[in-house]
Amino acid sequence: MRSDAERRTAAPGESPTVQESSREPPVVTLAQSCQGLLAPHGFWLERYGSSLGLNWVRFRRVLRDSAMGVCTQVFLVAHDRESQQFLADDYLVQDRLLLDEADRHAAWSYADVDELPAVMQAVCRTLQEWATLPPRIPGP
Repeated sequence: MRSDAERRTAAPGESPTVQESSREPPVVTLAQSCQGLLAPHGFWLERYGSSLGLNWVRFRRVLRDSAMGVCTQVFLVAHDRESQQFLADDYLVQDRLLLDEADRHAAWSYADVDELPAVMQAVCRTLQEWATLPPRIPGP
């Protein structure tokens, strides 16, 4: 069982804490840290997991647009431990179908595990900034 110190995550705006002994992938810490920053913008943590050697986390919010009706904005963040990179995309989805390619992309690299807290803080700040921008609604 983990101690309280190992379960603790950063408050919104603080640097995430990465426990070197933690068995959780960094995206779990990232998800917990970003959740408080994105919630005021209507985003919730949908899920996190792993596939194809990447760990990932997905946030989403429901949007209402007069031209499109109800659609969903999705932030997907993937972490590749081998290449030491985080990648983030911002998608718009309607009726479970991807409407367009990712509206926004970003990538971050790190050389050492000691850099992870600062990199994850940068990821959270970017997602928070994206949450304040209107999504790009594809034209007819």
